[in-house]
Amino acid sequence: MIDGRTNVPVRALSDALGVDLEVSGKTINITTSEGSQSNDGAGNETAGASPVNNKYIGSSKNSLEELKASIEDNILSLAYEGRKNILAEIEILKTSGLDGGPAPGVAVKEEQLTEYESIISKNEAELRLVNEALQALEN
Repeated sequence: MIDGRTNVPVRALSDALGVDLEVSGKTINITTSEGSQSNDGAGNETAGASPVNNKYIGSSKNSLEELKASIEDNILSLAYEGRKNILAEIEILKTSGLDGGPAPGVAVKEEQLTEYESIISKNEAELRLVNEALQALEN
């Protein structure tokens, strides 16, 4: 840390990641096979930058495949099934009240549905990152 700023060995980092690095004044351009990312030295990315924000890049193929299987088999498949069941319950509750109106408990089931949707969304995003990292290993 120098003058309250964290400095990193960008050249060594770029070599380790296998990317091309070009420094022009306070601007650092990092180029990969997928595009480029520019930084103005103050941490601001320039327009058209292609940020590489995948926490799984650099993980082993074996660990990525295990993580992928775990997300698909242990989390997403159960969440999809749970969401399907909650949707069915909501449909039943909507027509099972007095005079064919909604029965009590619809709001609770809708909250549960929201929780399932959140779990699914979060884990689908994680799965995309894992798949990107696996694809990067194949390139």
